[in-house]
Amino acid sequence: GRRVLLYAPTWNGESFYRPSDTSAEVAEVVQTLQQAVGPQWLVLAKTHQVVYDAAVESGNLAGRLVDNDIPTNLVLAAADALVTDYSSIFFDYLCLDRPILFLLSDLADYSESRGLYEHPDQLPGSKAQTLGELAELAQRLAQDEPEPAADVIAREQWRQKYAPLDDGD
Repeated sequence: GRRVLLYAPTWNGESFYRPSDTSAEVAEVVQTLQQAVGPQWLVLAKTHQVVYDAAVESGNLAGRLVDNDIPTNLVLAAADALVTDYSSIFFDYLCLDRPILFLLSDLADYSESRGLYEHPDQLPGSKAQTLGELAELAQRLAQDEPEPAADVIAREQWRQKYAPLDDGD
């Protein structure tokens, strides 16, 4: 009976085969988001598959971590809104035409080491550079404030560009 806010960050580190364990940071984001949206929402984390085992072992996300065996598209379909960073998961979420928030706290480091799909200003959703800014965006979402028109327009443009045939049929 609660709405679902899914936090799905990408992996971090210098190697896909030896990614950093960021489960403590992910847990901090989940906790901040849960406080911002209140009890009528459930905040869950879907980690990248290469860091899933570390997240389980850490215990930082107990009760909030989406099992790696659940297909990502099922998790996305259940989410009322998505929070991500630079993960390509948002491309899969576009077809649902639901709010996307971006946490870009390490933008300079990430773009230099791994590169970006598009310039962050063009991303189809509201952007935050700090947890405080993200909490404010999530709070507005939870209070059913209308999305900024620019986000809605950008999301539609991205849907037309990257997922024009993803219409449920």
